Amino acid sequence: MRIAIYAQARSGSTALYNYIKDSLSLKGILEPYNPKFPNRFSEKEIWEDKNTIVKFLIRDADIVKKIPEKFDKVIYLTRDNDLEGAESLMYATKNDIWHESYTYTLRDKKNKLSLKELITSRSIQKNYIKSQKGFQISYEDIFYDTVGIPKINNYININTDEFLHYLDIKNKYRKDKTNRNLI
Repeated sequence: MRIAIYAQARSGSTALYNYIKDSLSLKGILEPYNPKFPNRFSEKEIWEDKNTIVKFLIRDADIVKKIPEKFDKVIYLTRDNDLEGAESLMYATKNDIWHESYTYTLRDKKNKLSLKELITSRSIQKNYIKSQKGFQISYEDIFYDTVGIPKINNYININTDEFLHYLDIKNKYRKDKTNRNLI
């Protein structure tokens, strides 16, 4: 089976990727077009190898139409709360810390302006991903409401709960706040 995750940054995509990869014993290809790590994977590995899961981020928009043609299952992942997604992205980008616990603080007016731009950008990205035909799920469905977990399991035939801890809200990176509304 070939599975793709097409997601917004800071939407829980790495946790979901690891959950699926380990639950189904698949080869994993994490962000093959990440500019920080060019040419880590061949085009054949990305687009043809059997028993593989590939996680793409929305920055790879030019390949979005190719994904459903090359994968048996595609999961489109967004984050409903644009504010928290923007704050998470702002923190990770500014500090170049992507997979560690943190506490977010907004200290100056310049950051507030950048944050508003990120919120707008994330809203556009979310709408773009949601416009794709296929299996749609959100960060909140998986990590807060947990209604998304059985949907994912059913969609891709996961029959074990051995790796469910990857999707436990206790493991989220941000430690200072829980789900909040937009400003």
